[in-house]
Amino acid sequence: MYREAAARLDRKEPIFWLVALRDEDGRPYVRTGEASYFSGLRVDAEGVLRVVDPAVGTGSLAPLCACCTHTFNGVPFTRRYLKEQIPQVSAIRNA
Repeated sequence: MYREAAARLDRKEPIFWLVALRDEDGRPYVRTGEASYFSGLRVDAEGVLRVVDPAVGTGSLAPLCACCTHTFNGVPFTRRYLKEQIPQVSAIRNA
């Protein structure tokens, strides 16, 4: 899988922005642009690629601003921007 992903990129570093090789390095989501978010991935003990937190999705993240279309894995967030919920980080996850 690594070889296939690396062949599609001009450099290999972006793979490791999304894929954690150790469980403790995994993140629920990764921001790759101003308003683009993707599932954090990890390689499990059997060498299988897994989503770090399958509960994170378009409905669990809140946009940072009203002017951008925030996406998660290419799908727009379903929650609306609310000024009173401006997060201190680039996106918030509601549990």
